[in-house]
Amino acid sequence: MNRLVAFLVAAFLVLGGQSIAAEATGTALAVDVDARAELGGNVRVLTAGADLAIGETVITDAHGLVQIKFSDETELVVGPNSKLVLEDYLLRNDGSVGKLALNALSGSFRFVTGNSRKDDYAIKTPTGTIGIRGTAFDFFVADGVTRVLMYHGTAILCGTGNSCVTMAGTCEVGQTDSRQSELLGASFTADTTQRDSLRQSFRYADNQQPLLESFRIDQVPECQLSGPTRAAATSIAQVVEVCQPVIAEQYQGVVARWGECGAAVAGYLAGLDLPADQQIADLAAELADLFEPGPNCSANETELPEALLLAAGQSADQGQQEAISEIAATIRDCSAIQTRAIQPAQASPN
Repeated sequence: MNRLVAFLVAAFLVLGGQSIAAEATGTALAVDVDARAELGGNVRVLTAGADLAIGETVITDAHGLVQIKFSDETELVVGPNSKLVLEDYLLRNDGSVGKLALNALSGSFRFVTGNSRKDDYAIKTPTGTIGIRGTAFDFFVADGVTRVLMYHGTAILCGTGNSCVTMAGTCEVGQTDSRQSELLGASFTADTTQRDSLRQSFRYADNQQPLLESFRIDQVPECQLSGPTRAAATSIAQVVEVCQPVIAEQYQGVVARWGECGAAVAGYLAGLDLPADQQIADLAAELADLFEPGPNCSANETELPEALLLAAGQSADQGQQEAISEIAATIRDCSAIQTRAIQPAQASPN
């Protein structure tokens, strides 16, 4: 009987008046090269579709990447040069998590909570803990420091000396070491040196392209860590100036500048006085014009749908939101699109 089956038939426990069963943790939906799992001296190479069990250590080398989904829809990304132990995972009979405990030893990670109670998640690092209250965030562990970049929700970052900070702002950065925990401010306010450091720590805030679509987070462009410089577009023309060559490259299969278009869109939207439905309509129309149907679209993914969804998310007009989101979906599917429906029901002044 293999380890996975052994975990599935583990005895039922009682926690908080609810029956809970010890089970396998989750499934690696996508695995890049140089990723393995270790348990009790046994080592196996991870492949897409592989199940992961309690007690296993996930290890990646320089080009490794593992994207894991748990049965309650919790998502975990283990980036390159990383090491993490799946310490505990208990499921209630209703499919929600009774406990999910991870020990992140080193490297870069993304964590998004699923459908379970938020206080049932626990992440430990060599320098502290991350308490989770319904959250999506990236975190980085190295050289006696743990860093967290928040996207949404709330997390409590505590050092080994019981110094804690609460993180609740989009793009807020926190750090803890053996002495103290502190908030470092929002990533989009960082100076050039600080920004370079953050990009090294949070690799998927710089570029989400290696991740499956379901593992990407809409708020990433707002954090302004994509590309070598911050995108501070103050007009739609400036957004197009950034996006046009980037999207054209992506249709040719070149993804080195992935995220720069989204960052330009986020920068422009951040400077608008809301509601700004007419400006959003104009922006969406210009972005839609960058769509290239045909074989290049079928063969190569672009960030154009994500950029459109950013615009849709800032609209106060529900019909406009739905129309722009539909355009994004049709572009993702390489279908024909129409832009006539994105005008707001009542345009805001320019």
